[in-house]
Amino acid sequence: MQHLLDAVASAEQGAILQALADVVNLLAAGRAPRDLSPHLAGASLIALSKEGGDVRPIAVGEVLRRLTSKCLCSTVRASAREFFEPLQVGVGCPLGLEAAIHTMARYRDRHSGSSQKVILTIDFQNAFNTMSRSAFLRACRQQMPAVSAWASWCYASPSRLIHNKEVILSQAGVQQGDNLGPLLFSLAIHPVLEQLKVVPGVDVVIGYLDDIVVAGDAPAVLAAFRLLQAAMPDLTLALNATKCELIPTAGADSAADLSDFPSDMKRVGDGCFKFLGTPIGTEEFTTRFTEEKRANKANRLLDEIAWVEEGQFAHKLIMRCMGSARVMHAMRTTRPDWILPQLRSVDSAVVGALETCMGLALPPAARSQVSLPIRLGGLGLRSSERHGAAAYLASRVATKDLCRSMDANFDWEIDVPENGLAAALRLVNGSLPSNQRSEADGDSLASLTQKSLSRKLDEALQTDLLDAADVASRARLRAAGAPHAGAWLAALPSDGLDQRLSHAEFVACLKLILGLPLISQDSWCPRCDQILDSRCTHAMACMSSGDANRLHNELRDAVYIKCLEAGLAAEREQPNLLPEDRRRRPGDIFVPHWPGGQGVAMDFAITSPLQLAQIHDAAASELAAATAYEQVKFSDRETARKCREHGVRLLPMVAESLGGWGTEAQKAFKVLGRSLCSATGVSHGLVVAQLYQSLSVKLMRAAARSSLARAADAATSSFCAAAARAQVEIDTAEQ
Repeated sequence: MQHLLDAVASAEQGAILQALADVVNLLAAGRAPRDLSPHLAGASLIALSKEGGDVRPIAVGEVLRRLTSKCLCSTVRASAREFFEPLQVGVGCPLGLEAAIHTMARYRDRHSGSSQKVILTIDFQNAFNTMSRSAFLRACRQQMPAVSAWASWCYASPSRLIHNKEVILSQAGVQQGDNLGPLLFSLAIHPVLEQLKVVPGVDVVIGYLDDIVVAGDAPAVLAAFRLLQAAMPDLTLALNATKCELIPTAGADSAADLSDFPSDMKRVGDGCFKFLGTPIGTEEFTTRFTEEKRANKANRLLDEIAWVEEGQFAHKLIMRCMGSARVMHAMRTTRPDWILPQLRSVDSAVVGALETCMGLALPPAARSQVSLPIRLGGLGLRSSERHGAAAYLASRVATKDLCRSMDANFDWEIDVPENGLAAALRLVNGSLPSNQRSEADGDSLASLTQKSLSRKLDEALQTDLLDAADVASRARLRAAGAPHAGAWLAALPSDGLDQRLSHAEFVACLKLILGLPLISQDSWCPRCDQILDSRCTHAMACMSSGDANRLHNELRDAVYIKCLEAGLAAEREQPNLLPEDRRRRPGDIFVPHWPGGQGVAMDFAITSPLQLAQIHDAAASELAAATAYEQVKFSDRETARKCREHGVRLLPMVAESLGGWGTEAQKAFKVLGRSLCSATGVSHGLVVAQLYQSLSVKLMRAAARSSLARAADAATSSFCAAAARAQVEIDTAEQ
């Protein structure tokens, strides 16, 4: 895959994309040589262990096969959704999984007093690997002819599955690693679902690929089950009766006769069951399931991550793979007021893993800050407890219409105080200021999304932190949340890209943005004899030892190289830009033909928003220090005016020590990104993001190294002074 990505990101992407499109069209039309089918339609197998000792085979299909199938999936997505909804929601149906869960949860609650209603969940034995190929190819020709030629070509002969050099022939069912597999399987079984739905007395039929649920009066559900049994031989499917479940909605009070169902089919007497990975039933059942299957599993993984030795890698794993990401399905499908303790335990485990790995003890304010998104100055470790209700509420709102199409009697119970929807709304509103809260009416809720709700929650938390902070902490919080300041946290930790931070550097960076002390008490800076505060904010402004000059040159050179990559004829330290003052060099980088028709002189500088001269302004607004320094650059010795007189525009490229860039630099990087996009073929958004990440790492690495060096010297001086005092005390005592 990577070779194709590299190829289409090159300057020759037009020709490469055309050639690739020709190959995909050839394959999609089924015109490739048949002898290639077993190989191109094959896959590499990876065996993963499952609970209970079973093995789950994961197939990695050949890249051209996957690309062709994905293109065809995109082509038929709209028609597939129209064909399948609302009976089959596993293909072409956004939010189908969540809608199915919400529908069945409401059905069970609505009929908790109905003595004759039952829910049947159906499980097949290895359904995808045993489905009749003739059945799904026939259905494909009839319903989705656009993909029929490609599907027939792929399944013309047994394909080769390779596991540890052993070749296994795939001769039945949907092939492993086939992106069209869910579509083909669903096409074959869909006529059966349509038959089940019209059985009198059946209220709900939902299929999520091979997971099927039927709900209604017990005799009707039995009739639907027998229809399914009769259809299975033609599909070469076999029932896994021991994993099927019969759930009387009234629980122990049910009077439904279940004796005619297979005896080995599990009866769930309390009316509580798991459906598509979500508990449906009582509060006690839901809480216990979430704790055992979701929270405890996430916490065990976090316990392991806590011992990763590289802080930068550990943070990436926690942010991307753990924490709220591990329980997001539960957050969106389970009423939040029932699982708050479980979500809170996950949050605690996230912070605990961070503290253990980094060797930190976070005070309450820092714990709140780490849960903020990177764009607001946090570490992106989102709180499951704080955002759980927003996730559930957003899911319920987004799936409302689909749920009603699945169940004609689906009720929207927002006005019932004791139900999950109303509870979620109360929890969300309780974390927001009064002017940001939502009303319990359809118009107010219709536009809600998880993204918009989470943004409100994050901004409310940031406001609380700012209101409770002193001036220095407010300045730090605003600087950490300035545009692109947190790009270093999103950067790929790669040595080859010079974006890897040592563990000590990464931890120092965290301390700087979280306001944690690097030394035990204020001391004297060993480099300039000024006060070195315990948080080492002085180190980011100290001009001694050449740290500032090294960082300045590193940033200048990085942007200079990007200008050359973009095809801009840039020059470093260009002389004679101002003929009347040949000794002055107003720009670190001169680009004579900058996009827009005028030459530019980029003048780089780094300023600290935490220095005493700027701290009050920096506490009031983000980028205050950078903006002030831009004005200094423009007005200093009338440099901007003199440059204009010679047809050159001065660009102050001012960075703040915690990673933010001034508005003039941001504009320049956007223009540079367009040139890089044209020269390399990489998207504009990606090249600009990569540029900010690279520069942000350099800024934060320099801040960390400067702070660590001064902290070490200060600690040594303090130790020597303490040792001297101790020796004096010993000598005095001996006398």
